[in-house]
Amino acid sequence: MDAPDLSKEDLQAALAARRELGERYEAALVESFMERLDRAVEARAQARAQAQVAERDQHPPAARGRDWAAGQGQFWLGVTSLVMGFPVTGVAGMTAGVPGVVISWAGIAAVNLAYALQARRSWRLP
Repeated sequence: MDAPDLSKEDLQAALAARRELGERYEAALVESFMERLDRAVEARAQARAQAQVAERDQHPPAARGRDWAAGQGQFWLGVTSLVMGFPVTGVAGMTAGVPGVVISWAGIAAVNLAYALQARRSWRLP
């Protein structure tokens, strides 16, 4: 989609044409100029998008290492697990004793392990 760049001269030419042709053709001149402007903006946006895709393809996520957002999610899951683990330990210890505490912490560990494995798999995908 090759659209020529619009310049200051293009706008001046449109204004000069409006002066020569009069107000009856103003709407047509404005519409024509806006169509050219739309084409130019769309061509620039498409060129930028293609450049971003090419840049992303040259540097796939696996080459960049660990995904920061997934790492942050894992960090906050760990913090939440520890914070919530203390009251769970108290309740489980009072109601079920040592086996309840062991089962509670095994569940917390299983949730964290499942998240870590899921995140690790998503880091490997292209």
